[in-house]
Amino acid sequence: MKIAVYGASGFVGRLVVDELARRRVDVTLAGRHAEPLEEIAARYPEESMAIEVAELDDAAALEAAFRGCDVVISCLAPYIVWGEPIVRAAIAAGCHYVDTTGEPLFVRKLLDTYDVPARTAGVSIVPAATDDTFPASFLAQMVADRTGPLRALTMIHGTFDADISRGTLRSLLEIAKNPPVVYADGEWRDSAIEPLGTYSFPDTEGPTATFRCFSADVYLLPRHVSTAAFDVGTNFAPEPGAASLTEEMVAAFPMGPDVEKRTEARFCHLAIAQTHDGQEVRAHIRGTDLYNLTAIIAVEAAVRLSSGKAPSGVLAPAEAFDARDFVESLGEQGVQWAFDDGAA
Repeated sequence: MKIAVYGASGFVGRLVVDELARRRVDVTLAGRHAEPLEEIAARYPEESMAIEVAELDDAAALEAAFRGCDVVISCLAPYIVWGEPIVRAAIAAGCHYVDTTGEPLFVRKLLDTYDVPARTAGVSIVPAATDDTFPASFLAQMVADRTGPLRALTMIHGTFDADISRGTLRSLLEIAKNPPVVYADGEWRDSAIEPLGTYSFPDTEGPTATFRCFSADVYLLPRHVSTAAFDVGTNFAPEPGAASLTEEMVAAFPMGPDVEKRTEARFCHLAIAQTHDGQEVRAHIRGTDLYNLTAIIAVEAAVRLSSGKAPSGVLAPAEAFDARDFVESLGEQGVQWAFDDGAA
């Protein structure tokens, strides 16, 4: 098994390489510049890591970089700006594809543009291997397995004590250019950032205010959960001044939080489901160290795709993998989930 990492010198890319090295997977480090890739390879003197330099506008070089690999993991944000050449090259090289995007419009682009080419090539494309969309997809599927078709499903992403990376900031700035989207009666509709109510998260004192957000979940979860309506929220209030950030300000932003701050961060995602007969079912999934968990999720997804057992095409997480089995594989990382009995 050989896995290529494009954007290996970025914050999440380095964590992905760490996890691949821990698992003793053959790695191809790919990116636009040789020097940072050589620096990363030098950190693993006992591993044989190939280095492939390929510009995003050189389709032949990108395809050659991925040729012979089983899976490509893309870690280059913002994906809506840089992501498509990597997807096209992975398909051309016959490689399965995973990324760590949180950008909903990029996920929509993959679904609309690359599903047929991926199926034709026999390639699986699974975007949004992150600490939020993957757990949310699996939690929603486990709820649906219990309830059957739903009248409505709301997913609330709770993040606590977390700092963000430079790449995440770039993605968030792209996401903020468009209004949130909700799913209703088989259609995706533009909406607005507005309060979704207050919810109580496990291990958090008192109710927490939440707001509608634009998330990759909105395009992925309705693919595998039968629900008439789907909405996504977060405990982060909107930041109206974010649009004024310049590229110089973003470039000066830290690459990512240090280890101490990173490990203090925690998440808890809530699934609130209403059945057609009026029942409400709630469940949650929680964990810590968001960025390292994202890297572990991306690698676990890539390793599983390398077996060739997933369907081809562009897939939601729970379409590509068994939800309960994948979540249980994250138990060693402290990820826990449960159905909730009490009301929020």
